[in-house]
Amino acid sequence: MVQRGATTLTQVSTHLIWAYCGCGYAAPIDVARLLELPNPPLTVGDVVRRAKCRQCGAVGVSDFRLVWRCASDREA
Repeated sequence: MVQRGATTLTQVSTHLIWAYCGCGYAAPIDVARLLELPNPPLTVGDVVRRAKCRQCGAVGVSDFRLVWRCASDREA
């Protein structure tokens, strides 16, 4: 069984990671933009462990969802 968060970012390059903080704040993280970084994170787990909440400053998320975006959504 694959561990949750073990998915590599290259496998989900067209997705968003919706990150949810314990304070109630939620925000999308664009995987394609992460992959453009000089040293991108390797897995979804790497991203959610390092994510910092813009509202309360907590590091790490309480939950996350991978959301696929169709081509027309990516062009916007």
